[in-house]
Amino acid sequence: MTDRHQITQPGTYWYHSHNFGQYPDGLRGALIINDPDTPFKDQYDEEMVLTLSDWYHDQMPGLLKWFISYANPTGAEPVPDTALMNETQDLSINVEPGKTYMFRIINIGAFAGQYLWFEGHTMRIVEVDGIYTDPAEAEMIYLTAAQRYSVLVTTKDDASSNFPVVASMDLDLFDTVPDSLNPNVTGWLVYNEKTELPTPAFVDAFDYFDDFTLVPYDKMPLLDEVDYSFNLDVHMDNLGDGAN
Repeated sequence: MTDRHQITQPGTYWYHSHNFGQYPDGLRGALIINDPDTPFKDQYDEEMVLTLSDWYHDQMPGLLKWFISYANPTGAEPVPDTALMNETQDLSINVEPGKTYMFRIINIGAFAGQYLWFEGHTMRIVEVDGIYTDPAEAEMIYLTAAQRYSVLVTTKDDASSNFPVVASMDLDLFDTVPDSLNPNVTGWLVYNEKTELPTPAFVDAFDYFDDFTLVPYDKMPLLDEVDYSFNLDVHMDNLGDGAN
């Protein structure tokens, strides 16, 4: 079967199954729509895709059955067992000194939002969810499940050290946090394969970039005054008996 679509909006996207929780078990991946006329085409040397995700050791059919059962009366979501970066751990990202890389970052996870930072390097945000933005510097970003960022990262001028790239799941989303859970996943910007891969520095607070301050690159004006406004108040609750 061939599925044909005409896509007119370039950017960073992803594909995934919507059937019986298949995508957290692996039916997912990056979908990049390239733009030959991107306003940032002369500002970077190479593109890289970086996916973030949570991961469950148990498969989705059993987890979903438990999630909507009387055994889970409050509707608590299953807590992931670990976090992944490009569907693995201990990822090595080979880079060269003095170059600028555009990282297309995608949270392809089922549940957890993730904080992300490149130790010793500053990101310049240039796209969010398929929309170009004015460049904005960030030391740390936060990606909800399904959110995408494109950032420019310029490497250092020497290859004497390697640097951790760290993603950390947002524990505030979990009803319980198992003692065995390591919410972090670490990769490295590898300048020199013969040099050690350092342990990430301790972070005592997540001081992430406020994406409400981003400005669209095309400067599309805000919508004008509306004639009618309707407010819908939605309250999310459960019955406490499994009939959620």
